[in-house]
Amino acid sequence: MIHMKLKPEKYPVIESIGPPPEVHAQRIAGEMARWLITQSEKRWKAMAEVVKKAKDGNPTAQWRLAHKLAAAAGPAVFDLAVQTGKRGKYVMRFACWTGWVNGEPTADGQALPERPWLGIGWMTVTNKGGYHAEFDDYIWLLVNHHAMARLAERCGARTPIQLAKMLGVLSKAFMQYALDHTEPGEKATIPPEGWKVPFDGGVAVIATDTEGPQPSGLPLCITVLPENFK
Repeated sequence: MIHMKLKPEKYPVIESIGPPPEVHAQRIAGEMARWLITQSEKRWKAMAEVVKKAKDGNPTAQWRLAHKLAAAAGPAVFDLAVQTGKRGKYVMRFACWTGWVNGEPTADGQALPERPWLGIGWMTVTNKGGYHAEFDDYIWLLVNHHAMARLAERCGARTPIQLAKMLGVLSKAFMQYALDHTEPGEKATIPPEGWKVPFDGGVAVIATDTEGPQPSGLPLCITVLPENFK
């Protein structure tokens, strides 16, 4: 897990004493999601600039590059994995989020609704040798606004950074749960009643996204139950 550090700046914060009222959590969760999306939009350019100047010929240099890329992306990256290689060949995967509106990822600078969703997935940086790295995105979990508000109410996510950390914990628990409930080589299939995925802080209820005229069919966190839910 990457420890996020931010320079002091204004971002939405829940300041209530004790758990926030539901209406307040709903409003601030939307503001936090929009803030996180704007941070995510900055990551592509920042990471591309680091790759241009990279020394990545051996595994040690590649791990060093991966951490530089994560630092450049800021809070938009919360975990990473590296498959090193010789002569500048490697695959780096960065766990990150993006905005999700009307059934698709948001574009840079896109006007955001009051309550956007977040998509969590891997951003992959691949170099097959030489000086040309390719970037790609793959989303494997959606989180709707209601679930983010529940994280604020029930799991103490009072700032965007706390929300992002909690989403990282939740998404890793989901990945492990999906692996444990899927046969090797098969695609994960969520039953109609959904999955209840325990994580450190609560229980995530995961369904399949069927909303809108073009549903993605991706796993979707629809709410978060209390940690002691039976």
